[in-house]
Amino acid sequence: MMPVKVQVNDATFADIGILRHWFGTGSPGETIGHITRFVMDELGLERDNDVTDTSGPSGDDVLTFETAPNLAHTKPVAAWIDGKPIRNPKWIYVMVGMIAAVKNSTGLEGEQLVRALEVGARAFRYEEKGYRYFPEIGISIQSFAATAAWKEIARLADKHRIPVQVRFVWRNKPNARYPGRTGMLTAGSAQGRDKEIVPAFP
Repeated sequence: MMPVKVQVNDATFADIGILRHWFGTGSPGETIGHITRFVMDELGLERDNDVTDTSGPSGDDVLTFETAPNLAHTKPVAAWIDGKPIRNPKWIYVMVGMIAAVKNSTGLEGEQLVRALEVGARAFRYEEKGYRYFPEIGISIQSFAATAAWKEIARLADKHRIPVQVRFVWRNKPNARYPGRTGMLTAGSAQGRDKEIVPAFP
């Protein structure tokens, strides 16, 4: 990739110098790259072209939880909402899929939909301060860590009886709760909806 020049003010450059010594990195560019990877891991974000083996272990090797553990350094590999698979199962898209299901179920739109959420959201296109606009739900959502994402996904699923399953892996990171292991989280109820969630492991 071709290098890109980035201009920063003197105060930010001084901060990068402090972080360079803290992380033990060599150059300001290497430091910025390290910080970027660290923050993306904490938020559970990946590049759009990030490739991960999604075959996963058998169902017997998957950890299941009644209460969600710390989900830092996790990557979803498969997800189902109301029996339908999420094509791109990153935490942000599982969240957007759940919000879309709530929108379809309740008819809420715009400001009413935003008020029904407990995450940073705006009822118009806004792409500053970590927000991103999603045309499929017509609102902008702020970036969030994986644990906070699942908390809101599960809250919406339970409140609106929309079943959801997420199968994920912990990256092999020192601070990961179960490095290299696969976990499964489930929320929502199919009661009264005349359908059941698709089993993750046939």
